[in-house]
Amino acid sequence: MVNTIFHATEKQLESAQAKVSYLGEQLKPIPTVVFHAKDPVLSIEHFLEVQPTPTPYPNDTLPYTKEFAVTPAEFRRMLLAVEPIVTAEHAAQGPEFLSFAVVREERSRVTGREYRVGPASAPQFYRALIDALDAANVVGRSTLERQFISVCPPSN
Repeated sequence: MVNTIFHATEKQLESAQAKVSYLGEQLKPIPTVVFHAKDPVLSIEHFLEVQPTPTPYPNDTLPYTKEFAVTPAEFRRMLLAVEPIVTAEHAAQGPEFLSFAVVREERSRVTGREYRVGPASAPQFYRALIDALDAANVVGRSTLERQFISVCPPSN
């Protein structure tokens, strides 16, 4: 068994999904982004097993959740890229901002964890996720970029 999701092998990540949910204040809904290896059936309910609340976050239940596929190798690179950011002691400082949850299914059991990312760590978090994607994964890159801009608008 893997100690943490960050130590999962590419083979183990074939059944994995990750979710980035915006938790902060908003004037209009910011779609949740889910990425996965292979083509699992998207199940927001799987994430409830690792979240502190028994109900989905408000943006998670909206009909326009964005999703994209990654290779197991991309998934592993993405996890390794964000590990030092989301596990840092100060990562979640500030008001509730982002939830990053990763789950995988093994022997009909869901394992994983949710991490919180505060406003100060969010830009670094998004850059790490996006930079870990293959250059050819245009859908993944644009999906994360759109959420990034919605969550952390560029200052003029």
